Amino acid sequence: MKVKVELFANLREIVGKKEVEEEIHEGSTVFGLVKHMAKKYGKEFESFIFDENGEIQAFITILAGEKELTKVTSGFNVELKEGERVAILLPFFGG
Repeated sequence: MKVKVELFANLREIVGKKEVEEEIHEGSTVFGLVKHMAKKYGKEFESFIFDENGEIQAFITILAGEKELTKVTSGFNVELKEGERVAILLPFFGG
């Protein structure tokens, strides 16, 4: 199945695009999608998005459809649907 992923800040620079379409297995979770992307986009992507324990960094928020997912609030084991839009967000700072 295919999902669209919108990327921001450092991840956009690493991948070289602001949005990508990823082909993943039926029943894949958000965590599975991110692992797939780390394998596809390499070490720089992987080391930016995962901590030393192989978990998605605590500062990252992922929007999947209508759901806002964080490590603290809900984890990333939400199953994705065909055509779903996903956004990987990083914290915004500034004044």
